[in-house]
Amino acid sequence: MDSNKHFLYVSYAHTDSYRVSEVIDSVKLHFKKRVIPVELWMDTTHLVPGNRWDVVISEALEASIGILLFISPQSLQSEWVHKELEFAAESPDHLILPVLLEYVDDMPESLKRIQYLDLSKVKAKEDIHALSKNIADTTANYLAKMHSPKSLVSKGEAQELAHQIANEVRAANEPASSEETQDAVFLVHGHDLESLSEIENYLESVGITPVVLSRLDESAQSLFQKFMSVAQKARFAVVLLSSDDYGASRRQYETEGVADRSLQFRARQNVILELGFFYGRLGWENVYVIYKDADKVFPNFERPSDLDGVVFDAMNSSSWKGNLADKLRSNGFSLSTDS
Repeated sequence: MDSNKHFLYVSYAHTDSYRVSEVIDSVKLHFKKRVIPVELWMDTTHLVPGNRWDVVISEALEASIGILLFISPQSLQSEWVHKELEFAAESPDHLILPVLLEYVDDMPESLKRIQYLDLSKVKAKEDIHALSKNIADTTANYLAKMHSPKSLVSKGEAQELAHQIANEVRAANEPASSEETQDAVFLVHGHDLESLSEIENYLESVGITPVVLSRLDESAQSLFQKFMSVAQKARFAVVLLSSDDYGASRRQYETEGVADRSLQFRARQNVILELGFFYGRLGWENVYVIYKDADKVFPNFERPSDLDGVVFDAMNSSSWKGNLADKLRSNGFSLSTDS
């Protein structure tokens, strides 16, 4: 490792990824512009397939001169974050940069004793830019003051913490299997609210709780944050494809004499994004896709090209309820109609 290059370890809850990434991108720009020899270390960018997570995280902690710690109710559920806050309060020689993402009712005493940056009410990009500049200023001043910056933790402490952090990262990437989510199914939908209600009513009739993002209570989280927070707890998803949008290949659309004739019905972009998310996270066997035919015979209803050959159930078929019930049973769900 380059002796003139230092690391700043980024600690955060994965459910806060969206807001964290905004700050991280801005901080990187400030570091690059001012040639600050510090690299931000994040699990999402530095952990690659085949790595031994415990070893890589331990090495990162040893090589880090400080920590950029994003605080939220979710991140405070981590035992290692509490340990790091206590450590920071007792170690003024280290570079500890807490960033408050969301107001916390029961603020830890250790955090109250540390000067933190407040992002809980920040919305505008200008404010994020100013906060990121503050982080860059503090980092540069620390390096100027500390001719030989100390490692964040000793080798022994790094190994102990790395094991705990690795377990938490693994847990964040696994579907939850708690009592509160075992009978719930995440329901992805577009603009066809009538079909959405039909699926909801069926799931409820067989004792399954449908989780619909638009029905959840309002919170300070962005829609993306809310989706990531809830979706990561799901172990099964039902995805409704309905003909909400028009779309076309640009090559076809711009061909002389074609234009609007190339348009086809498409599902909403958020539905396709979430379908891909659940296929990747849960596997195809834990995702049930159903489509609602367009109310017009023309144009065609275009399916995602990657899914050519995949069998979808149609809502105008009398078999979709039975097929969904069979798939739920095969994935360990107990239906009220079975008793």
